[in-house]
Amino acid sequence: MLKYKNVYESLLKDTSPYVMLKLKKHLSPKDVILDIGSAQGYLSSRMLNFVDLVYCYDISQSSNKKRAVLFPSLVNIEKLDDIKRPMHKKISIVTLISVIQYMELEEIERLFSFFQEQGVNKIVLGDVDLGAPKSLSALSALKNIFFYKGLPSALNLLMFYFYKVIFVKDFPNNFVLGDLEKICRDNGFNICKIENNVGLCNHRATFICTQN
Repeated sequence: MLKYKNVYESLLKDTSPYVMLKLKKHLSPKDVILDIGSAQGYLSSRMLNFVDLVYCYDISQSSNKKRAVLFPSLVNIEKLDDIKRPMHKKISIVTLISVIQYMELEEIERLFSFFQEQGVNKIVLGDVDLGAPKSLSALSALKNIFFYKGLPSALNLLMFYFYKVIFVKDFPNNFVLGDLEKICRDNGFNICKIENNVGLCNHRATFICTQN
């Protein structure tokens, strides 16, 4: 049986073009992106077609090493404070796609405070868990990937769910939308839900946060 990390990486390859179709409308050629949770860089590399520069940050050192080999045009950030250095361009947009629901509220609070200090104009929070039943979310994602990429990709997603539930046991944190809205307000950001989620699941949502 394929290893979890191989299934996960294959899934990121499959889903990155689907996500980019919806995400690109929120980007512009002059933007400098900080992609948090960028993994091996499949989505980040697609962003490069629409923006000036993409910085990548991920806690996985193995992903960082692989991304450096696969996509040398992406700039790896070892720790977030590195973007304060004069050698780095000012960040205009931060993207967190299918990431924020795995963070603790205190961690999200620290991130937004940091973004405010750095004068970030826009934050894209994609695939935010709104509390829909897990089975309904999974079926929605399976349907979308099947019609977009076909049966092999749908089976790969199904295997990913199997690994996640049985072996990894990596579940989203339980925080309500009001908590996220309060963090935004406290750090000088407006938060707005957009019409279509950029991720696979129709029962999750994407929010755009902009400086007041």
